[in-house]
Amino acid sequence: MSVALVLVSEKTRPSADFTSLPPLRGLISVGGIPAEDRILRVLSTFSDLRQLLATTDEAAARRVLRSSSRAKMVVGFSSPIELIRSALQDVPQEEIVLLLSGDLPFLERSEIENLLTRARREKSLFVPIVELGKLPGGVEKRNLAFKEGTYCPGLALAGSRGLLTEALFGKLESVLQSPLAILKQIGSRFLLKMLFVKPYLSEAEKLGSDFLGTELKLIPMPSAGFARNLSSTADLHAAGVP
Repeated sequence: MSVALVLVSEKTRPSADFTSLPPLRGLISVGGIPAEDRILRVLSTFSDLRQLLATTDEAAARRVLRSSSRAKMVVGFSSPIELIRSALQDVPQEEIVLLLSGDLPFLERSEIENLLTRARREKSLFVPIVELGKLPGGVEKRNLAFKEGTYCPGLALAGSRGLLTEALFGKLESVLQSPLAILKQIGSRFLLKMLFVKPYLSEAEKLGSDFLGTELKLIPMPSAGFARNLSSTADLHAAGVP
């Protein structure tokens, strides 16, 4: 068995172009369907995948869950890492966990299947990455140029529950509190190299593995679903949000 944890805690940014957005990004409707509901519908096509919806807004989440009887809700009011901790506390160590941002309305079944297949086959943490050219025009994401191409990170992670240790949660929490924490771990030597020479993806994987204390794999995706979230005005326009 595997479990998919959809994290709905990112707040919507105020925008002059979009004045009536819901408080959380996962609740933004695309084509009349909330983003998190779209994700749950795709997840429901996997018969062996349990669904957890971790949220900071119980009332809003319950409206979505009326259309997804298979999803269980976990409510918390602290940091995203604490919310993930709470949601996963009873998940067996051997189960595969798929952690997803709640505002990915264009996620496809094939993308999820790709990530889960790798996580079930190898004992590593897997993060999807998306080539910049696969994003729609006008949408910009933080990216890094590698020898293999220019990629932006996908908002997901997959691996066995046993790999998601307290030490790893502590590292992730330190990065969320201060992005400078990871720069200290990377070191000036690698940063200087990145200014002049494009690194290989394998170099970034080793860097991430050393920082997290467990093997990390970056998985290029054939389409952009894992990277098309709703964090900016350009994202919302590209998604056709009214």
